[in-house]
Amino acid sequence: MPDFSNGPKLRAEAKPPDPEWDYATWPMHRKMLADEIRCTHFREALLRVVPRGGTVLDVGAGTGILSIFAAQAGARKVYAVEETLMALEARELVARNGLADRIEILHSPIEELVPSEKVDVIVSEWLGGFAVDENMLPPVLLARDRWLKPGGAMIPNCVDVWMAPCFLPDFEEKRRFWLGKPYGVDMALVAERMCCEIFYEQHDLSREHLMSESAVLWTIDSLSETVDRSQKPFETKSIFIALRSGEINGLAAWFSADLGGGVLISTDPDSPANHWGRVFLPLTRPLMVQQGNTIEVNMACHPLGPLATRSKWTVMVKRIRSTA
Repeated sequence: MPDFSNGPKLRAEAKPPDPEWDYATWPMHRKMLADEIRCTHFREALLRVVPRGGTVLDVGAGTGILSIFAAQAGARKVYAVEETLMALEARELVARNGLADRIEILHSPIEELVPSEKVDVIVSEWLGGFAVDENMLPPVLLARDRWLKPGGAMIPNCVDVWMAPCFLPDFEEKRRFWLGKPYGVDMALVAERMCCEIFYEQHDLSREHLMSESAVLWTIDSLSETVDRSQKPFETKSIFIALRSGEINGLAAWFSADLGGGVLISTDPDSPANHWGRVFLPLTRPLMVQQGNTIEVNMACHPLGPLATRSKWTVMVKRIRSTA
């Protein structure tokens, strides 16, 4: 009978950098505005989903670009809600495009607003590197329950979060540098701290680095997901089978989203580069796997507050030995 022996089990935990300051200033918004994949896909979804003469709510409107797209799609009225001072910039951008009569900029947290009317569509680009890691979903769902008409549409409509064990050579080279006493100084601490980080925008992470087929961690349906559920940890246990022998030094994560109207967007390793990139969650050290080994992954993303989460992951390799 085969004997499933538990191999090494590695745990890691990381809190991503707090992005709050980014969304109040231009550098992050320039990056998003320059992302043609992001902008063209959201624009196409709005053109297909917004009814002519309809109403739209844009949650976390930033510069107001999605609100402008909604107006271009024929919306009679767009409510653009932005909590940061970027609302003032959005107001000017909207005015310069001659849309101040149709787009109303509301400088407020969405939670504090009472809708003056129900809307046909809610749009919000709440997606982090693996969708839920910026904890922007709960206020969007709260807005849905208060603002959306029965039968209304959400953009994005449905989002899948994917993962696969992987080996990223570039990360290993950096780890070896810090472990090699650069400048004659013991800097192993730097390598150790790297394993408590989440690495975003890993554009060099490709399909060839994956050590197994990918699997869906969780799915978020924007119409049926509850506010209460979205405020709790997203947790899952996934089983992967090694496609070949070699090492794994982390987990790759990405999302695929149905924006509505048949418009799909993905950050998977086969997709063109975009501002999200792929996400890499490192292990404290590389693990050897043999083809056919089971790789067990426990993944959790815990909300900490507005725009903040803490993620934890555990990886265990289970090897098969033949016994007489």
